[in-house]
Amino acid sequence: MVKNQDQFLGGYKVMHALPQLIPNRVQSALARVTGLVWRRGAALTVEATEATAEHVTLAAGKRRGRRVVGAGEAWGRLYDQRWVRVVVPKEARGEGWWLEWRDQGEATAWVEGKAFFGFDVAHRYVELPAGTREVW
Repeated sequence: MVKNQDQFLGGYKVMHALPQLIPNRVQSALARVTGLVWRRGAALTVEATEATAEHVTLAAGKRRGRRVVGAGEAWGRLYDQRWVRVVVPKEARGEGWWLEWRDQGEATAWVEGKAFFGFDVAHRYVELPAGTREVW
């Protein structure tokens, strides 16, 4: 039994001195969360080199020929490497844009010639720095 309008949450006694403020605070929290939900997405053009057992640097990878690849396309063997280039559309070069990378392996996103983020099956999203034109 609960006395004096006190409430219990997970075994802990919870009291709020000004319960009339709760609805406004909940509404504010919902508005913040709603603002964080991604509402737009776009498939990007992805160009990739052929997969090889030889691992090469970014500079060497940029010199190799590339072709456009489709979503879900299988490539290479275990431990093979290929370089991939994604051009960021002009409208997505401001702040607050994220790249989603879906692959069953591991990959490193390179921005401005530097390793920027490591993708794997548990880490598929990264916020791009404002002004990013391409990701390798």
